[in-house]
Amino acid sequence: MLQFAAAYRARLILVNRRDYPGSTPFPDTELAALGSGNLRTRAKALAQQGLDIGLFLAWLVREEEIPPVSIDPDGNRRGGVALVAWSLAHTPLVGFLAHADALPADARRALEPCLEHIASLVSASHPTPSQLTLARFNLTQFVPALADAPHVSFGLPDLSKYHPLVDRAYPMEERVARFHSWVSTYYTHSNFARRTRNPALLDTTPIPYPAPPCARPATLDVIDPASLKAVSWPGLIHGSASGKTSVVKLS
Repeated sequence: MLQFAAAYRARLILVNRRDYPGSTPFPDTELAALGSGNLRTRAKALAQQGLDIGLFLAWLVREEEIPPVSIDPDGNRRGGVALVAWSLAHTPLVGFLAHADALPADARRALEPCLEHIASLVSASHPTPSQLTLARFNLTQFVPALADAPHVSFGLPDLSKYHPLVDRAYPMEERVARFHSWVSTYYTHSNFARRTRNPALLDTTPIPYPAPPCARPATLDVIDPASLKAVSWPGLIHGSASGKTSVVKLS
C-alpha cells in the first residue's frame, strides 16, 4: 500500500499498537487488567484502549493541521482522515467505536470535521457500529471489506473450535509456527460453502504441522523469513494477546 499511496494523493500513517516494537509497552498493572477474570475490569481496559485511539487521532489532526473534509469544484473529496484496522487491532477499534462519546470535548471537536471513514476488514456477518457512533463524527460510512477481523473482537463466537495459539498440547514457543501454517494453508471447502459463502460451512478442521504438501503450500511456510519478520511480531502473543492477558478469548 505504501508504494501506491502517493499516486492517489494519500498519506498512510502506520501506528504500532501497544506491545509492538517502538510503542509503549503495557505495564504489569494494565496486563493484569486485560487478563482479569472480572468482566468489568476487562471492559474498562478495552474502553481505555479505544479512548487512546481517539486521543491519538485528535492529536494527529491538530499536530499535522489536517484539513477538514471538503469537496472541491470537481466533486472530489479532500482532507480528513480514515481509520483502518487490521486483524487483532479490531479489538481496540471496538473500544473506540463503543466509547467515542466519552472522549474529551476538545478531542471530539478536533475529530468531528475530519474523521470521515472507518475501514474495518470484517465479514458481512459482523455487526456495524451504532448510528450514534457514526453520527458523532458525521461519518459517511462504515466500510466492511475482506473478512480479517477475529470474531471474538466483536464479542462473537469463533467460527473454528480449534486455534493453534491456545492449543495447550504444545508450548507457546511452538504455537506461533503452527498458527502460521494453519492460518495460511489452502483448505478444500464444499461446493455448497463456496456457493453460499456461508463462513459457518467452511472447513476449519485442525491440520497436521507442518501443513501437508499440496499444489499451493501454506503461504507462511514458504515465505522468505526476512519478509515475514518485516510484517509480523510474534512477541505480542506472549504479552497482551496471550491466553492469560487478553481482552478476548481465542478458544
